[in-house]
Amino acid sequence: MQLQDLKLPGGLHVRPSNSSAADRIFLEILHNEQRDDLRLVDGERDFIESLIDMQFNAMNQGYGEQFPNALYFVIEYHKEAVGRAVLDFSQDKVHLIDIAFKREARGHGLGEAVIRSFMYSAHQLKAPMMLSVQQMNQGQGSFT
Repeated sequence: MQLQDLKLPGGLHVRPSNSSAADRIFLEILHNEQRDDLRLVDGERDFIESLIDMQFNAMNQGYGEQFPNALYFVIEYHKEAVGRAVLDFSQDKVHLIDIAFKREARGHGLGEAVIRSFMYSAHQLKAPMMLSVQQMNQGQGSFT
């Protein structure tokens, strides 16, 4: 799959994540924003924040071990980082491992557009696309 082949609406762009400090900071902030569940734990703020940091590192390590060929992407809207996606292209399929967006980017169809573009690319590769969703996921919408 070539990123320039993705069928995305204007202003939406998907690029490979890199090891830059800016990408690392963005991905940490995005993860931190999504872990309100851990903020419900009874404990000191510093402990909770360190727990969230440990979860971020464990998530990345787990993805690396379970999906060693996975590719990590940053999703941008009008040149601002708004989300991430993790995809694995092995075993003759495209597996969308993870996709997440900043709060203010949710509910505007950006996720749907990105997922549909991945589905289109998988179709072009003649590979099935697989997506796993956690039961506790409280998504904003759905599509078919």
